[in-house]
Amino acid sequence: MKNFFPGVLGFGTLICSLLLFVWPALGQSKAESPSITLKSATIRDFSFTPPPPPAEITPAFKEKSFNLKEAANYREIRALVGPLTPEQERYLEKNRFLLLPKAKYLAFRRTGQGVYDEMLANFDGLGGSQEQHLRAPQNARFVGPDVFLHALAKYYHQRVAAVEAGPLSQATEFMLSGLYEHAVALKDAAGRGAAGSWERLLAQLAVPLILLQNSPETSNGAPGASPPPADTLENALKLFESYRPDFSKAMAGKMKTELERIYKAETAAVGLLGLVPADGSERIDYRLFRPVGRGAGQARNRAYFRAMAWLGGLGWSTGTREGLTDALNCSLAMSYEPAPARADQADGSPKISELRVAVAPAENAAPREPANIRQAWARVMEINTFLLGYPDAPSYLEWLPFLMKEAVVSEFRVDTSADPAVMDRLAAAAGSIAAAPPHFRDLRPGGEAPVIAIFPRRFTLAGLITEQLTYEDGRNEEAPVMFSGLWVPALLGQKYARDQVPRQLAGASGGDPLVLEDGSLRELIKLSAANLTGRMDTLSARLRAEPQAHWSSSFTTTWIRVLATLTAEPGQGHPEYQRSPAFPAKRVETILGAYTEMRHDPSLETLPGPEKTAPPIAEEEAPAPLVKGFVEPNPAFWREMTGAVQMLAAGWREFGLFPEDLAEMGALPRFQKRLERCAAISAKELTGEELTDDDYEFIRLFTLDWMAAPPGRGDHWPADPEVHSAALAPVQGFTPEGGSPSLVYEGNGEPALMLVLVGNEKSPRLTVGLAYDHYEFVAPRERPLDDEAWRRIVYRRHSRNATAGDPDRPAKNFWYDPLRP
Repeated sequence: MKNFFPGVLGFGTLICSLLLFVWPALGQSKAESPSITLKSATIRDFSFTPPPPPAEITPAFKEKSFNLKEAANYREIRALVGPLTPEQERYLEKNRFLLLPKAKYLAFRRTGQGVYDEMLANFDGLGGSQEQHLRAPQNARFVGPDVFLHALAKYYHQRVAAVEAGPLSQATEFMLSGLYEHAVALKDAAGRGAAGSWERLLAQLAVPLILLQNSPETSNGAPGASPPPADTLENALKLFESYRPDFSKAMAGKMKTELERIYKAETAAVGLLGLVPADGSERIDYRLFRPVGRGAGQARNRAYFRAMAWLGGLGWSTGTREGLTDALNCSLAMSYEPAPARADQADGSPKISELRVAVAPAENAAPREPANIRQAWARVMEINTFLLGYPDAPSYLEWLPFLMKEAVVSEFRVDTSADPAVMDRLAAAAGSIAAAPPHFRDLRPGGEAPVIAIFPRRFTLAGLITEQLTYEDGRNEEAPVMFSGLWVPALLGQKYARDQVPRQLAGASGGDPLVLEDGSLRELIKLSAANLTGRMDTLSARLRAEPQAHWSSSFTTTWIRVLATLTAEPGQGHPEYQRSPAFPAKRVETILGAYTEMRHDPSLETLPGPEKTAPPIAEEEAPAPLVKGFVEPNPAFWREMTGAVQMLAAGWREFGLFPEDLAEMGALPRFQKRLERCAAISAKELTGEELTDDDYEFIRLFTLDWMAAPPGRGDHWPADPEVHSAALAPVQGFTPEGGSPSLVYEGNGEPALMLVLVGNEKSPRLTVGLAYDHYEFVAPRERPLDDEAWRRIVYRRHSRNATAGDPDRPAKNFWYDPLRP
């Protein structure tokens, strides 16, 4: 096994479990055989504590009403975005804001620069030139939550993709390689009765190893193998040949079949190597091995995606003898570390099966760079916990204490799993295996005979919401089958979203209570809505009862907390557009646009080309009149967003990741300063304090597109003309009664333009910003859509790759009707 790479990091929950550790003292007689020492693994719990909130602000925004044509820059804005229809003008004057689709405007990028991201680059361009003498009335930017949410989501997914392709992928391969070597040694030492089970475990480990090694960026290829040119099935089968001598002909055939199923990613079938789906399904859905989102980026990302789909999506059933046997044997392999060979070692030295067992004190926290496979395993668990969430099922942390308590043996041997009495005891007690880590534990359904995975899938609040509010696996029998993103803002407490629930349920049932004449159906929908909102109230209360540490335990959980700041209903003392009856629908679109992005997992975009700069401007030019933009006054949002950035920075610092992003001019400090400045400006606006010229120039000129840059790229602009912002997230699979398997999708289209009328400081004006354009729709499961297909739909008029078979863009959801004049 090659030396481990620098910089593998970790994080998680402080729980001790027992891992078997073999250290044979060679040359001693069997009677004097050294004991097998049981060591504990430490997984650290990282929970960021945000600073206390500032004192509450009493809203006192001062604004004089005016009609649209009294806006000082109305003509310039109209020239910028094109003519508005009479309906749009009336809507804008009434509601004080208006959303325009991408077709209504051209790109606003600054001259001489490419882009990292469509939405952010267009936002940057709205501010016009950096030179004061070139600023113009149409450069009055509106700064709302959408662009900041999009910037942070883009940054987060870029960095997670880099961690998965680097430290996490390498740590996983390091751990699996060592585990495989140990299992080979133990298989050779096993008796005839246990040899078959050890071969099965070897096959379970070899498959994800091959998946990881089958990428051009691989560092620890199979013995004697050169890095393959591409991650294809053909290359995977070539890699398999280096493992082939360890397996019988029958087992080798099963492994090849599994690899074929994985790379084709087309079918569902019962697994051939003793592993079962972690979700309790009878058959493995091999379509889940098809890389999507950020997992479809570089070859190393695709390799890691497939490997973790195996290591987390599959596991050992503790309800079967076979599953218990494999889990037990894997714990032996995790603990075994062969001693260096000695020249004077006798041929009759003790075998693994003859070594005895003892219990040792817990290990101290592991160093940053893992020294053994146990530490590597802990690092993968820690990093994934911080980024994605806590394990959603028991792992070795819960399995090994159970094993040591319930096996009731004086010593463990390589053949222990062949002892029927031991396995009877484990099977009888399997229902008592401890649950997953404690965060949000009370909200998770229980159940006996769990599946133990090497790297369990992660608990997320988004998944919990879907599970708790829909019918699934016999639970929640009165709940709807199909999930809707509308329920997220409704659950978080937004009145408008809750009011739309009956109509959404009716639509999912094939009707609409606003037009149906069937009174019985109306009553049924009313009853269903009452049941659903009751569930929401219960879940919401339980979520509020969770301590702050749980909300700050992972970034995906923190993201939900940020979105919760967008559910309040601004009253007196806030700008008119925030008090418009249509504004709650805009809030829904912001929440669901950001929710879609966090569930989307976008892949790395095209790497940038050479740096480009704009030509210099003569310094003697006189400055043009000041341009007054506007920052949306929502102190809670700016505070929670700042906390989310601080949490990411603390995590990078804790685990030694992305030091360049933490430097004085790094991405996170720069982004945080922009958030803090926006918070300060919005507080001034809300209290009626006059902004300075410097405040207004900040609103006009600060940039965000660099937040979408791949790691380590700084401010070097890419040469490629456009990187689309549209994203798609499949969030739930379901089968309606009498229907075909379907998927619920949340999708973001091209960013919309948002016009906002404001009149503070005796300056009636139009401001311009960027906003999400969100869609929710259902499509057949047998033809799933990915980002590429979705972007062909969204950008059909721009694309040469659009095909006749591409479906049309779905209609906007009814709950956005108030936003469309």
